[in-house]
Amino acid sequence: MSGFNQIVLGKTAIPSLIVTVVLLLLIGILPTVYWMRRHKGQVKISYFIAGALGFIVSARILESGFHYFFLLADNPISQFLNGNTVAFILYGMMMAGIFEECGRYIILKYIMKKHRIRENAALYGIGHGVIEILTVVLPSILLYLVIATSLQNGSVDSALAALHVTEKNADVAMQSFQAAAQFNVETAVMTVLERISSMGIHIGCTIIVYYSIIAENKKYLCGAVLLHMMADCFAAFYQRNVVGAGIAETGILVMAIVIVWIAIKIYKKLA
Repeated sequence: MSGFNQIVLGKTAIPSLIVTVVLLLLIGILPTVYWMRRHKGQVKISYFIAGALGFIVSARILESGFHYFFLLADNPISQFLNGNTVAFILYGMMMAGIFEECGRYIILKYIMKKHRIRENAALYGIGHGVIEILTVVLPSILLYLVIATSLQNGSVDSALAALHVTEKNADVAMQSFQAAAQFNVETAVMTVLERISSMGIHIGCTIIVYYSIIAENKKYLCGAVLLHMMADCFAAFYQRNVVGAGIAETGILVMAIVIVWIAIKIYKKLA
């Protein structure tokens, strides 16, 4: 595995990674603290926790289980989806939209029955977004930072041993090492903007789903699913190399703005 020692670390990799870690933490902390302080006495931390658990159950357990069977396992369905770009994109859009939005609906309607107010619905969305940062995005950035530091200090062999890199998983590890070495200011900006967009999508879609429950009209749930699908289609396009990272992030940002705009109108109506 001598190829790892030949990777060249970019000059801005480590500073960019450190700044990204700090900003990701702030994206999670600031909305939570602000909302809790602004609506002190109204909001309940249980809704934040419910949002976090809702994401873990719907996205990290149930949705990931479907992904394992339909994408990772070797079977005719996974072979078809992985071999067909249109089918892969449609699958990715549907899974994210259905699992996350239906998960919000079930939890807010059948579990979180007490203190069901618009402020708590927004806090649920914040919890959903924060836990995604902490369990999905931040660990990857911290791993890149460890790798980049190892490359800078010349302790690549120690990093490979600590990360349990073997000949079997060397190809996957190489991708992580290259991503860490090439991480720069542009990548940092993209990562932070994507998280801000995602936070807006989570909060906005939660408000729309909450209104579906209050109004007893499932068309708003369907609308949230559709909007979420439209936002996630850009990530699917990027995964299949249909569009570049810049176009994908721009598309996600535009959809986040649309979703937040709709949610604000609904939020005001709920007053």
